[in-house]
Amino acid sequence: MSDTLVAQVGAPILRLLSSAPPARAGVLAAEAHALLAHGRVDAALATAREAHATLLSLDGIKEFEPMIRLAHAEASWAAGLRGEARQAIAAARDRVQAQAAAIGPADVRARFLTDVPDNARIAALARAWLEDHV
Repeated sequence: MSDTLVAQVGAPILRLLSSAPPARAGVLAAEAHALLAHGRVDAALATAREAHATLLSLDGIKEFEPMIRLAHAEASWAAGLRGEARQAIAAARDRVQAQAAAIGPADVRARFLTDVPDNARIAALARAWLEDHV
């Protein structure tokens, strides 16, 4: 991803979404994932932290929360900030589990945890990063 592409596409979208903080945070999380995929760890971390700060200021974002928390955790890990990454993935895991606990039927709850890609990735990273660290 070139800086030019981000400037041409990303910046105008983020300006348009300035009045919609939840959607803006979701776009920032998606951008952080793209930056990570292209090896731009410092930019990904800054972008993920901005999305995460928005999430915290709003006390949650239903549509994008797992993606935002995952972007923050993965960018922190990629930057070598293991403590921050572990805290982020633990918080993400706890939040997903709390949401799952509110789902009545056990089969629907199980699908929420395993079939939603971000939720499944959060669980996998929590196992990998936290169980070995305890």
